[in-house]
Amino acid sequence: MKTRIQLLTMSSLKSSDQITSDQHSRSKMRIIGLGLPRCATTSLQAAFESPILGCGPCMHMNVIVPQPGKTQLVIDAMREKNDISRHAILYRLFDGFGSTFDVPGSLFADDLMDMYPEAILLLNARPGPEVQRASSWARSCHDAFAFPHSIFYKILCFPLSMHRKASTMLRSIYPYYAEQPRFAGLGLRPGAGSGLDWATPEFYENYQCWVREQAQKRGRKVVEYHPKMGWEPLCELVGSTNVPPPGTPLPHENDAKVKRNRMRMVFASGVLSWIAILVSAWVLFTHAPRLLTHVRLYYSLARQ
Repeated sequence: MKTRIQLLTMSSLKSSDQITSDQHSRSKMRIIGLGLPRCATTSLQAAFESPILGCGPCMHMNVIVPQPGKTQLVIDAMREKNDISRHAILYRLFDGFGSTFDVPGSLFADDLMDMYPEAILLLNARPGPEVQRASSWARSCHDAFAFPHSIFYKILCFPLSMHRKASTMLRSIYPYYAEQPRFAGLGLRPGAGSGLDWATPEFYENYQCWVREQAQKRGRKVVEYHPKMGWEPLCELVGSTNVPPPGTPLPHENDAKVKRNRMRMVFASGVLSWIAILVSAWVLFTHAPRLLTHVRLYYSLARQ
């Protein structure tokens, strides 16, 4: 009887810890950036982590890729069909973050609306003239993500856990959106595409409308934003009085030069990893017979 009471107490404490963790996550998350990748998400990450807005740390693709454990949580959440179980995974993923932009947040926009009812919903649009945003976004996605979506990237980076998991996550985006009924409004059909086939102007427009509809169904207000609007609306949104002078641009991040440098680093890391593997295999193949002979000789002498 005493053992049973102890087990029940331990179980209660575990449940209490989980509830406390979830409540901490709910209270910590202040800003949910609902916009797709390539919509000034890296600049907004830098802005919200700055002392001006003070809503960091900010969850972003840049955060999860170097951490295979977090990338695996994203993959697990994408595969989980049960809402409650998926939310439990996402609470672990977003725990401790004050804001989110880009992937993984945009993959779970509807979930995050339910999980964080007090958070501000910010729909960040692609920079540029409104009539060109959808086509500009699609081109930008193909420029930025074509290599990480390729088979070559998957093979090149296979020895590197963080890039291997990132490749799995990115290649799962089309089936994730296409196969789940809750994303029916996005216009993707199961088996009709793969890879980057989701990155089209039509998808961009459908996604923007879908986010607004999901928020409206929940009675939530969505604040729409694009980078040309500057700091003032963001400061007003979070109640910051430290407003930069008019005309001060947001931090300019993730430009073409930075992207090229990152791809070079990934390529170099993959090549060096394969070189290390091949050299190790050659050394083992070359010296293994001699080593085996020495081991047999040592064993025979030891038995005498």
